[in-house]
Amino acid sequence: MRIHWIILLGLQALLWGCLEAPSLPMESSNPVSLQIADSSSQSINQQLLTPGQSACFYAKLSEGVELSALTYHWLAEDSVLASEDSICISALSNGTGNLILTASDPIGGFLSDTISIIVNTPPLFLPQREYFSPSEDSLVYVQANLGLDFIWDVYDPDLGDSLVFTLYLQSFLGWTDSVRTVSPQGISFQSPLEAATEYQWFVRVQDRYGAQDSTPVFTFRTRESWDLPGVVHGYVATSRPEDVRVVALSTNGDTLRFPLDSQKSFSLFPGPEVDSLYVFAWDAQTYKSSDTILVHMDHQRSNLLPDSLR
Repeated sequence: MRIHWIILLGLQALLWGCLEAPSLPMESSNPVSLQIADSSSQSINQQLLTPGQSACFYAKLSEGVELSALTYHWLAEDSVLASEDSICISALSNGTGNLILTASDPIGGFLSDTISIIVNTPPLFLPQREYFSPSEDSLVYVQANLGLDFIWDVYDPDLGDSLVFTLYLQSFLGWTDSVRTVSPQGISFQSPLEAATEYQWFVRVQDRYGAQDSTPVFTFRTRESWDLPGVVHGYVATSRPEDVRVVALSTNGDTLRFPLDSQKSFSLFPGPEVDSLYVFAWDAQTYKSSDTILVHMDHQRSNLLPDSLR
C-alpha cells in the first residue's frame, strides 16, 4: 500500500564554497558511517506513525565529520523528497514503506541508510458501533458449573490486522481471571460464575504493532437460573446463530441478553418479579433486529415464544 507524504522542509544553505579537497570525509583513513536519527539524536531503523502524525529525521555522521561536507537526498518510492540533512514528514494513509537517506561527497564517495516507516491506525471500541454483553448494570442468569458468553465489537481500519483480545473479570474479591482470544466479537468464558454475585469486566485489544484500546468497565449481577419458575423458550431462524443474541427488556428495567445454542434455540429466565418481557433477536453482523414481541409471564409453567420471532 502506498504511503502519501507531506514534506515539511527547513531549507539550509549548502556550503560547497567552503570545502577544501584535503578535508573530504570519504578520503579519511577512519571509516565514515551514516545513520538516520530521530529528534533525540538516537539512531533508528523503524518509525511507527498514525495517519496525520508528523515526525522529523536527521542525518547522523561519524564523530568529527561535518554535516555540511556532504550532499544529501531523502528518497521514498524512487522519488526525491528533500536534499537537506534533515526532513519532516506527515503520513496521510495506512501502510508501510522505506525512507532512504543518501550522502555523497564531490569526488564520488557515497553512503546510505534506510528506515522502515509503518503507518498504523490503532483498533478502537467506538461508542457508535459498540455492542457489549453483559451490559452495564445488567442481570445475568447463570447455571452452576457453566460459563458465560462475553460479547464485544471493535473497529480496525487496517484490513487483515492481527488483533489479540484480553478479557478481564473480577468479583468483589478482586480481578479473578483473564483470558486471551483472537475473536473480534466475543468469547465464551468457561470458568463458572457464582450466583448472587456482582462482577466487573472489560476487554483490552492490541494489534500487531502494540497499539491498544480498552472498553469501559462493565458491572453486572448474577442470579441462579434454575431456581426460577418462569422460563421462556424460543427459536430463531438464522443461518448465523453465532452472530445472533436474543434481547429481553423486562418491566422492572433489566436488560437481558442470551446467546443461541447450536440448535438456534434459547431459554430466558427473567425472574419471578417480571410480569412481562419485550423480546427480539439482534444480529451483531448486520446490526438489524427482528420485530419485538410482548411475552406475558406465567410463573406456574414455562412460556413458549410465538412463532413470529422465527
